[in-house]
Amino acid sequence: MVTIIKLNNGIEIVGELVDSYKDVVTIAKPLQINYRYFLGATPSVSFVRYIMFSKTNEITFHRDNIVNEVEARESFANYYKDVVDYYFDELEKLIDAEFESLIQSSNSNQEQHMRKILEMMPTDDTPVN
Repeated sequence: MVTIIKLNNGIEIVGELVDSYKDVVTIAKPLQINYRYFLGATPSVSFVRYIMFSKTNEITFHRDNIVNEVEARESFANYYKDVVDYYFDELEKLIDAEFESLIQSSNSNQEQHMRKILEMMPTDDTPVN
């Protein structure tokens, strides 16, 4: 079942419910939900992988940190399932290749590469996720 949990800090996480016990909830392939409002009342929804560089695809949340836990609507669950493969297969491959290229490159190439990365980062208070 695709589940959405809202944490005390306001972050919403969507993922496949693995276990739900008295004290903890375990979610597989969790994605953080981000909302942006443009014109109109319907938000634009985007995802970012929750804990991007985690080795495991399952995250356990303590109930003390959860405000709500709900089953996702079918349309949203289907959207999540379409997106999740990209984040947990394609994006992982890209990230691993990027790290490998950094490790393998000479020090001067690493410096050039890091400068490019820093140039792409926002300089205002805009969150990157």
